This record gives sequence, C-alpha cells and structure tokens, in this order.
Amino acid sequence: MTIVMAALNGTPVSRVVLAVAAEVARVLDAEVEGVHVVEDGQDRPGIAADAAMEAAAKGIPVRMLDGLVEAMLVERASSDEIRAMVMGLRRSLGGSRPAGHVALGVIARVRKPVVVVPPVTTLGFRLRKVLVPVQGRPADALEDTMAIAESAQLETVILHVRDEWSVPSFEDQPHYDVETWAEEFLARWVPGARAGTAIELRVGTPEEQILDVARDIGADMIAMGWSQDLSPGRATVVRWALEHTPIPLALMPLARTAGAGWAKGTDELGRRLSA
Repeated sequence: MTIVMAALNGTPVSRVVLAVAAEVARVLDAEVEGVHVVEDGQDRPGIAADAAMEAAAKGIPVRMLDGLVEAMLVERASSDEIRAMVMGLRRSLGGSRPAGHVALGVIARVRKPVVVVPPVTTLGFRLRKVLVPVQGRPADALEDTMAIAESAQLETVILHVRDEWSVPSFEDQPHYDVETWAEEFLARWVPGARAGTAIELRVGTPEEQILDVARDIGADMIAMGWSQDLSPGRATVVRWALEHTPIPLALMPLARTAGAGWAKGTDELGRRLSA
C-alpha cells in the first residue's frame, strides 16, 4: 500500500489539506494518512482532538507523533510507503519569508513530492487540470520529473516562458508557426507525450506569467520541478510562487539530486501530475 501523507495542525487549513490529499491519493491510487505532531508532549488544548476529528469524519486514519514538528514530519514523509506529502501553507505577504519556517524546512528536506496548500483553497477542491511551468533549459525541469501521465483524467498544460530575445521569429518564417513549434518542443523535451498536450508560450518572466496563465486556463494545481536549494539567490521562482499562489503548488524534487531510495515517488507523481 502506498500513502499520501496529510500534515494536520488542527487549524481550519487542515480541512483543505485533507481535501487536496484525497485528490492526490485518487490520482496516485493511494491511501491517505493524517499526521499530527504533538511537540514534546505539549499539545495545545483540543488541537490534536480537532485534527483527529477532521480526519475521522472522512474515514482517514491519523498517526500521532511526539517531537519537534519539522523533524517528525520529515522522518515520517521519508518512510518507504509514503508516496507524497500534502501540507498547509502559512504565509504573510510582504514578510521576510514566503512560508512558515516548518513548511520551508520540510520542502527543502523531504526528497519526495510535497504539495503545499494555501489557506484560500476551497473544501470542494478537485484535481483536473495542472499547469507545469518550465524555464531556461526545459530538460532541467522535464527529463526527471515531467514524465508522461498515465491518468487520462488529468489535463496538463505546459507553460514555457521565454524572454523577448529568444522567442521564435514566426512572422519572419511563415512556414514556422506556433503549432509547429509546440510539436517540436514536445518531441524534443517530452518524448512520447500524448496527442493534444497543450503548451502555452509566453514572453516575460515566470513571476509575471505563472499565475496569470493558471487563472486563464483554470488550473487546479501548479507543478514545478526544483533543486531544493533555498540558499540566498536560489529558487527565486519557487519562493515567489509560495508567497503568491492561490492554488496548491506541487514541488517536485529533481531526480538528479536524489538517491535511488526516493526517486520512485517523485517519478510516479510526476507521471500522474505532469503531461
């Protein structure tokens, strides 16, 4: 049995975390397990009970852990049976961090897909359409995490953002239109992609385009490959997305940074969420 782990903190966001985890589990044909951490035996009154009640109402078992929150979540998520993790996203716009310290610590250390859920996500969440932004050399994001989806229930749109100097000169080459470019892009970077895989080509910066395109196409989730490096000056697009996304964000560790023990989880969710 494979498990999608839902990190519960007993706050209202736990309900949407469970809703998103249930949809991810549906896509992966997995079970959902709620996890609540009681930090060093000092749980705030009622928090653990609230987390358990939320999950029980959906028939989801809850595993209670005792210890430091970040460390315990990372330890449980690293277990072989855990395929992916879903957790709430706490943030303050304009603050010094794009997310709470626990979320940042977890996404940097868990070498499996982690879906972060902003509090504005609705309880009626359904996973039908996923936006996959790629930037720079597409192979860096696609070759390890963006394999072909096996689930025909999901629609995937690949967003390729280019600066104005690197856009194909369609007007100067009448025989070379956007459709032709899209076909060549898929053939080169996503070999075997199913017919009809959609590509959005936009000009500008990812920060300018990702949320606009997600809104325009009605995406339910954004899936991004990344290297799990949050050092200064790194992961700028991921940081920006964490701070601004109104829909769940799936962070897919690039397999080239992974050990063999966890690549399967990344590849599987990559197949299901991406293309």
